[in-house]
Amino acid sequence: MHLLQATDATISPLGKVTVIGLLVFPNKVGSNRPVQGFVIISNPRGEVLLRLKGTVTVYRASFSFASGNLTYKIVSGSRADHGATGTGTVLYGPGPVLFPGRFLLDFGNYPPPP
Repeated sequence: MHLLQATDATISPLGKVTVIGLLVFPNKVGSNRPVQGFVIISNPRGEVLLRLKGTVTVYRASFSFASGNLTYKIVSGSRADHGATGTGTVLYGPGPVLFPGRFLLDFGNYPPPP
């Protein structure tokens, strides 16, 4: 399980957002694993709940990390984002700098994770 939490994230065109969510990794042997989870993206104007699913590759190094290709579906929105809909792809990874606990959710326009 990986807790996704950031208080100073940036998503264009929303600007600064807070992100909280969870990705569930099944306990199985092998490096490629199906995952599912959710993320809530919020700013002062509203929030959007996204369902995530896909496959990640788990890497073992001085600390373990994972990267992979996920899909998202907007489940709900509130306030200014009420009625939001959509689906798409999102890259998941450790971010541009490998550091325990860091993560990258890339909804587009960023190089893919390692």
